[in-house]
Amino acid sequence: KLRDWVFSRQHYWGEPIPIVKCKNCGNVALEKKNLPLELPDVKNYEPTNTGESPLAKIDKWVNVKCPKCKSDAKRETDTMPNWAGSSWYFLRYIDPKNNKQFASRKKINYWMPVDLYNGGMEHTTLHLLYSRFWHKFLFDLNYVNTSEPYKIRRSHGMILAEDGQKMSKSRGNVVNPDEVIEKYGADTVRLYEMFMGPYGDAIPWNTTSLIGMNRFLERVWGMKSKVYKVHKVKSNKKAKILVATNNQGKLKELKDHLKNFNIISLKDIDKKIEEPEENGKTFEDNSLIKAKYYAKKTGYLTIADDSGLCVNALGGRPGVFSSRYAEGDDKKGCEKLIKELENKTDRSAYYKSVITIYNPKNNKYDQFEGKCEGEILDTLKGNKSFGYAPIFMAKGLDRSSAECSEQERYQYNHRKQATDKLIGYLDENSSNATQGPIRTQNFVSLLHKTIKKVTEDIDNLKFNTAISALMILANEMEKEKETSLVHYSQFLILLSPFAPHIAEELWKSLGEKKSIHSQNWPKYDPELIKEKEITMVIQVNGKLRDQIKVPADISEEKAKKIALESEKIKKWIEGEKIRKIIFVKERLINVVV
Repeated sequence: KLRDWVFSRQHYWGEPIPIVKCKNCGNVALEKKNLPLELPDVKNYEPTNTGESPLAKIDKWVNVKCPKCKSDAKRETDTMPNWAGSSWYFLRYIDPKNNKQFASRKKINYWMPVDLYNGGMEHTTLHLLYSRFWHKFLFDLNYVNTSEPYKIRRSHGMILAEDGQKMSKSRGNVVNPDEVIEKYGADTVRLYEMFMGPYGDAIPWNTTSLIGMNRFLERVWGMKSKVYKVHKVKSNKKAKILVATNNQGKLKELKDHLKNFNIISLKDIDKKIEEPEENGKTFEDNSLIKAKYYAKKTGYLTIADDSGLCVNALGGRPGVFSSRYAEGDDKKGCEKLIKELENKTDRSAYYKSVITIYNPKNNKYDQFEGKCEGEILDTLKGNKSFGYAPIFMAKGLDRSSAECSEQERYQYNHRKQATDKLIGYLDENSSNATQGPIRTQNFVSLLHKTIKKVTEDIDNLKFNTAISALMILANEMEKEKETSLVHYSQFLILLSPFAPHIAEELWKSLGEKKSIHSQNWPKYDPELIKEKEITMVIQVNGKLRDQIKVPADISEEKAKKIALESEKIKKWIEGEKIRKIIFVKERLINVVV
């Protein structure tokens, strides 16, 4: 309910009312040219004993001439209540130096309405109500562009004393923030206040929980000692990077991907170097063997790749033996694969590439994986002398890789995926920096989920759950022997709105020159937050009979096949007539008998 403003409580700092009281003319308004009427500059503005405004004691300001008859008169000494100026001050902030209007229409159209009004519950029936009334009045006069001044209104809760009551000096239960900050630091207090509970709730202070926040920040600080980096090279710098391969096609491809870096090849090396023996059992093994070998021989920061085709129905073959599968004959290799898959229903396959970067100066390395999923066709299509491309169809395409344009192949290229991650790792300006190397791939999904969670929670003022997500992420980082600089940096950016001082100091300790608060906010990759595996519930007539882990993107056909082959399900459907099978993607299969 909107009440009349209360003028009884008089302050010096209220807006003075531009009225002069004259014995002859009565109440006379000041002329427009004499507006606005400003408060006098005084040393003391204590209240009077009469209930009048403090202005009543300032004779020099009070005693004036009547604007009409020029006889002696007195100014009105009452001032407007607090709610008056605060009901429209945000409009004045838009254009504070405008002497013709309280704000220009152009600036009002740009800034208004206010994006978020945040305040205590007591404002709901006071300032919020009054300011909306004023705004609607101004809207009716066509001074503002909207009938409502605020887009969103949020009420914050209240911090109670540890005894659950409102803090009060008379109760002696007030927590002095200066003392707490002195002991635990401003970031601890800030973090704890946001972690206490839902933003709009009234929550008692708890010193034990405050100490928990302090320990969390100490752990974050301690993680700095585990941060590692093989090397850091900004784009277009002179530091040379050796791409270790004698395969000219692969060399050209990698040079194209890494065009912003100073790439050299084995041909640029003065001495002839024998090729190493690739006797690894995995792409990771062979990629590391080559990168380490050439780095040690040349002294250069070295990149090496190992890649090939993996067919799921053949247990991942040919895999690391892709190039030797048919003694280097592309057409024979394709025909051999087709023959091996003649009686196989599963024709899924993928191209995989692993790139290793090795630094001979500190013997550190990292590896990056790229993968292109697809399936094996039953006939060769396109250029027959093109590796396994004539029989491989990438997911998302309707023809073999050998039939695709160079641009399409580039888009689905497994080696490009690995190189993009490498670029993000080397170049601090890259948007791919959060993907990181293989050794941290299990952590990457959680990082991207955390980026999504914290971003959305901040927008919705769910600070407590955002901080909880950061704690979960920190726990996983602590489990690792080493922490990637890329991931630690992303974590600090996410933490910075909650603990700005310690985040800034840790950021600078990593060698960064610009403030952490000027960095781009991390973005999550929707593909990296998808669950790779789910637990599929299998029901018979609506009752739970089994649960099986399956790929998250499993097809309906495969899900039904797995369900019917389950030993637990067989005993419930044996001898029964199956009426229908209900498939709910990413959730369950229900066999109705």
